[in-house]
Amino acid sequence: FRGVILRRRGAPVAPLPSLRFLALSGNLPGAFSPALRTVDLSKNSFSGRIPSSLLQIRSLRTLVLSHNSLSGEIPKTVSSPLVHLDLRNNRLSGGVPPLPVTVVYLSLAGNRLSGRVGGVLRRLTRLSFLDLGGNWFSGEEPGEVFSFRIGYLQLRKNAFSDELRPAGRLPSGSTVDLSHNALSGRVPAELASAAAVYLNGNKFAGAVPAEIVAAAEGGRMRVLFLQDNFLTGISVRGLPSSAPVCAHWNCVAPPPTVVAACPAKGGRGRRRPPAQCGGRRG
Repeated sequence: FRGVILRRRGAPVAPLPSLRFLALSGNLPGAFSPALRTVDLSKNSFSGRIPSSLLQIRSLRTLVLSHNSLSGEIPKTVSSPLVHLDLRNNRLSGGVPPLPVTVVYLSLAGNRLSGRVGGVLRRLTRLSFLDLGGNWFSGEEPGEVFSFRIGYLQLRKNAFSDELRPAGRLPSGSTVDLSHNALSGRVPAELASAAAVYLNGNKFAGAVPAEIVAAAEGGRMRVLFLQDNFLTGISVRGLPSSAPVCAHWNCVAPPPTVVAACPAKGGRGRRRPPAQCGGRRG
């Protein structure tokens, strides 16, 4: 669409003071109703920056701008009492500003965002869904997030580093994807409560904790991806047929049960050359 759309008897959308839901496609209007509670402008071709006025609507609870071509930084002042914020799959850059503590659902995946996010995330204690995958975030992953009631935690394909120190356990049945970062140290036992854990493509070392092994063997953990790390102990004896567990390309050969469970395309059965493992034993 080109030009102004969504007119009502010749008047544009913006001056409708009683408007409480807006879902449209085409060009982004220049102003928004101050009574809006939900704005969904996803899956369009909007470009340019996110209007700062949009994130200052006092009644706005849900904002979905995903799958567009929006660029620039997220406005530094977010005063709307947002519960649901979805900005994934755009071209946003810069850091993440302070967000309202009311946020329950946060997706910023598939952008060009960078910097540290620990200070922002620690305040969002109501989070149940967090997806920051496919950005350039760095620094440590805040351990406090693991004490929240998050059912889906997606931080894959960033530059998070240092040791992972969860401050608690995620809810039973949750999904945790920390793959393709630069996390180091030992695999935390606190992850044993999750139903799906993706730690592949990091720098974890040492042995897999007994709690995690027991969860996989007992079928409570349905997915466990540990490949492409520096692990030296993977003591898994038996696995349910429905549990894909993959642990190749570590500093110890994966046991036969794990080789059989790993997807074939993952390069089953291989281990790192000893020269890459330094003094690690396995």
